[in-house]
Amino acid sequence: MVHGRDRELRLVEAFVTGLDPTTLVVSGLSGIGKSTTVLAALHRIGAQASAVRLVRSCSSRPYAQALSGRLHLDLSAHSMPVPVGSVPLGSVPGHELDAAGLLDAVGSAVGPQSAGPRILFVDDLDVLSAGRAAWLQQLGELAYERGWRILAAARHVPVGPLPDDVEVLDLGPLGARSLRLLLDAALRTPWPPTSRNGCTGGARATRGSPSSSPTR
Repeated sequence: MVHGRDRELRLVEAFVTGLDPTTLVVSGLSGIGKSTTVLAALHRIGAQASAVRLVRSCSSRPYAQALSGRLHLDLSAHSMPVPVGSVPLGSVPGHELDAAGLLDAVGSAVGPQSAGPRILFVDDLDVLSAGRAAWLQQLGELAYERGWRILAAARHVPVGPLPDDVEVLDLGPLGARSLRLLLDAALRTPWPPTSRNGCTGGARATRGSPSSSPTR
């Protein structure tokens, strides 16, 4: 269960079931819940058999896996080194997947009979540089022609123009109530009930520490 992301879940669900030829990038800091939110939305719309998650997309050994767990696809044959001249100064050259080859491989592995919307989730773009945004737009255009939608997760989207068909959904920090529910679920230990005056478990009690004043 995902706490505090109802709006984001609805937006992701609306995107993957819509008809717009766009690509959606979910952006946020590491550990903030990008992958969890996207995967929860895909499960809610019943895309377990038709959605594919792509990981290590910028490495020499990328692979894809179906949400159902029935597919593990090595995509190394479609990964190419990025030319040094196209890499920003100070950056380490990486790899880039051939968009058409990627879609051919994933489409053949999933098959035409899979129920649910056909979604490719690129889960690890890290920084959405200009080069990666251009690659994502190309992937999105080819995917739309083949009946696929493209979702992506990025840790950081630099300020500046993006391709017209690439949209960004920013994931901010959780609110206090949602964070409390998340911690309760993780620890499986409910917090003391909150009284009408806002205190938990009594007027003088504090959670996890004595009621005395802190020592300076």
